[in-house]
Amino acid sequence: MPIDLKIKIDDKSFLKDIDKLDFFNDSSVKFGLLEKEGKKLKETPDGTTNIKLIDVAVEHEFHIPNGTGRSFVRSSFDNNKDNYLKDLSNIASDSLVSKSKDNLNNRMKQLGDKALNDIKSTIDKGIPPPLSKWSIIRKTESKGISIRTPLIWTGQLRNSLSNKVDTK
Repeated sequence: MPIDLKIKIDDKSFLKDIDKLDFFNDSSVKFGLLEKEGKKLKETPDGTTNIKLIDVAVEHEFHIPNGTGRSFVRSSFDNNKDNYLKDLSNIASDSLVSKSKDNLNNRMKQLGDKALNDIKSTIDKGIPPPLSKWSIIRKTESKGISIRTPLIWTGQLRNSLSNKVDTK
């Protein structure tokens, strides 16, 4: 369930020597809960689970099944998409000028890191609705400390978020 920002050139007629820039087309950065991490089983304080982390993420992201979901990837993206698109445009322009695959990879990785930090910050600030009293009690009893931030119990979901750059 990651978000994928992609550079794609549809009209190559304005570029000379486009074959030298083939690495540039279809370059992308994905961020969020990527496939490898999503397949892991959810950790619980008592060690019992058979739920995949992706199922927990989808439940919160898309308000399934009880309607009290907390979008952490989409809401973060929506709040920052103008900045991401501006950054992506700058990356594209700079990479066309420099003709450097390493520069493209580094800049796309920086964009992925920025988006990842934004998602984690969204989680850390707490996403409405607030936890129910029952959830606070359950989390507090399992950890021995008061946990009032939604989406944080073991920290596994937050720590499993990552990004990946794909270039040709």
